[in-house]
Amino acid sequence: MRRLAGRFVASVVPPVLYGPLRRAAFGLGLAKPLRIWSGTYATFAEVPVRGPGYAGDRYRAGVVDTVRGLMATRCGAGSDAGDESRTLLAQLTAVLHAETARPVRIVDFGGGPGIAYAHILCGLGGQPQLEFHVVELESVCEDGRRLFGGDPRIQFHAVLAASLQEVDIVHAGGVIEFMEDWAGTLRGFCRLAPRYVLLTNVCCGDFATYATGFNLIRGSVIANWQLNTDSVVDVMAASGYRLALRSLHERVHAQDNFPKALRLPDGHPSALLFTATQSRSAG
Repeated sequence: MRRLAGRFVASVVPPVLYGPLRRAAFGLGLAKPLRIWSGTYATFAEVPVRGPGYAGDRYRAGVVDTVRGLMATRCGAGSDAGDESRTLLAQLTAVLHAETARPVRIVDFGGGPGIAYAHILCGLGGQPQLEFHVVELESVCEDGRRLFGGDPRIQFHAVLAASLQEVDIVHAGGVIEFMEDWAGTLRGFCRLAPRYVLLTNVCCGDFATYATGFNLIRGSVIANWQLNTDSVVDVMAASGYRLALRSLHERVHAQDNFPKALRLPDGHPSALLFTATQSRSAG
C-alpha cells in the first residue's frame, strides 16, 4: 500500500517538488525512509552476503509479472512505465531508430527478462526495427525466452559475448555496482565498440569508492559498490569514451545511516551517457 501511495504522489506532484516534499515527509515522521544499504567495507569479500539475491525464485517471479503487466497494459495505467532508467534508454533508442534504416542494435547488460525491451516497445509503438540482446543470469534468460519466445528481435545471453560487436548502445541500469570487477565490466562494454554507453541508476559520488551491503531484496544481502564518479569516467576515457552527459535521477535514497561524506548527491543516483571519441557511421 505504501508503495502504491508513493507512486500516486510521484505521478501528480511536479518532479522539482517531489524530492523536497519527500524529505519533508521523512522529517515530520509522516513517511518512513527505506534504507537499502548498510555497512561500509573496503572490499566485496568483507560484506556479509546472504540469500539468493536476484537469482531467487520470488524476485524473478515478481519481475516476470512486471514485464507481463507492461505488455498487457501497453505501458498504460497501472504499469511501471515511469521507470527513469528505461525511459532514458527508450528515448535514445527512438533517436537512433529515426536516423537509420537498419535495426537499432542494443545490448542490455543485467536487463532482467526483457524489462527495458518492453519499455521500448511501448514507447516506440508499432513494430520497431530492433536487435536487442539481454545479458543475464541463465535462469533469468530462461524467464525471458519464455516471455518473448516468438519475437526474433530479442535474444538472451548468459555471457557478454565478443560476437556482439559494433552495437549502437550498451546499457546497464543499476548493474555495474554489483560487479566485483566493475572496471573490467566497463572495459568489456567498450570492447563491443558501441556508439553509446548508457549507465543509469548509478550509485556514484565524490567520495572514494567503497563496498556496502544491499538489502532491498527480502532475505538477501548483496555486495554492492558505491562508486567514485571520476573513477568511472577515467576508466571509460582510457577505453576511448568520453562523458557526454551526467544527470541525477529524480529517485531519492535514504542514506541517513551513512556519514554525509559517503552519501549520494542529495540521495540521487546518476545517469551517465558516454560516446565514442572516434565516431563511427550510423549505418
